[in-house]
Amino acid sequence: MGAPGFVRKITFEDIILIDAANPIIIDQHYGSKHPHKDAVSMPVSDVTFRGIKGTCVKDKAINLNCSINGCYNITLDQINIVSSEPKKKAQAFTINAHGKVHNVIPRVSGLLE
Repeated sequence: MGAPGFVRKITFEDIILIDAANPIIIDQHYGSKHPHKDAVSMPVSDVTFRGIKGTCVKDKAINLNCSINGCYNITLDQINIVSSEPKKKAQAFTINAHGKVHNVIPRVSGLLE
């Protein structure tokens, strides 16, 4: 069960990452014992990630893990995050996230309109 309230109108901008563990993350299932059954969570909307670049130590550079109710109006703009290990590839993961992508590395697929 989620807490009452909401998360909205937040901008993360002009950030340089050095070996970040979770560079870009929205996780509405954090700590859940049954992540696919969570029906109630705090609404997330109008979140912008812009001008973020650097390196990450884990595979997931972008993790938008939203509840079945979704996260809305998420903007990813001018992002370039690569693995700090040259032979590894940074990846993006999205579920139930709605928004826009412009000039983003790693490639983001699955972001809903």
